[in-house]
Amino acid sequence: MKGIAYELLKQQGLTDKIPAEEYNTKGYQILSNIRKGQQKKSRKKGHEILGVAASGGAKGADAFWSKMLDKYGLTTIHFMPETSRTKGVIADYFKRRKKGLVTGVDRGLSESELFEAGPAIERANRTLKRKDITKQKGTTYEFLARNWYQVKDANAVYAIGDIDYGGTGNKASINGRTVKGGTGWAVQMAVDKGVRDIYIFDQKQKDWFQFSNIKDRFIKIDQAPKIKRNSAV
Repeated sequence: MKGIAYELLKQQGLTDKIPAEEYNTKGYQILSNIRKGQQKKSRKKGHEILGVAASGGAKGADAFWSKMLDKYGLTTIHFMPETSRTKGVIADYFKRRKKGLVTGVDRGLSESELFEAGPAIERANRTLKRKDITKQKGTTYEFLARNWYQVKDANAVYAIGDIDYGGTGNKASINGRTVKGGTGWAVQMAVDKGVRDIYIFDQKQKDWFQFSNIKDRFIKIDQAPKIKRNSAV
């Protein structure tokens, strides 16, 4: 995973072109944490060229990306549902942030904001053909809604996961077109939204793929993609 992140940054030219002394000076916009609808100014700033990255603050890839990108002056905004059912998850995030295991700006999502993501979730599921949305647990639905906010304003998406090739029956038609697991929801929402640059590093194939709107499936590309402004990772 570390190699994947570094290669993306190298392709962008961030590994050797951004002087450390400019991280907090030149043309950056100060960012605020938003918790329970209240803004609190943070010490993080948006990058003058690449803006910010959007993520979910989860363990694993989300946390690692935030730390790697922060080294090169690109702040990650972590979208998190703030409801009575997600208190434990939120508490875990802040424990990890205090330990330096994740970094960035936290953006809490209210129940009304999560409700607004409903149409995007339903539309994505028409392609993914996952479990009936009405039968999802409350916490599961809230984190699916969180995925929408990660890609809602993104100009590009960079994901790590496995492209699904194992569908049978009514799911055979989505082979090579969707991504397995929770990552697949965010990717499909981005496809539905019309995001032009959607990339995934397939862990099994160990290659980068880009979603082709013309062919309606993921196509292998020869090198790691460059990071674009205001991306979801």
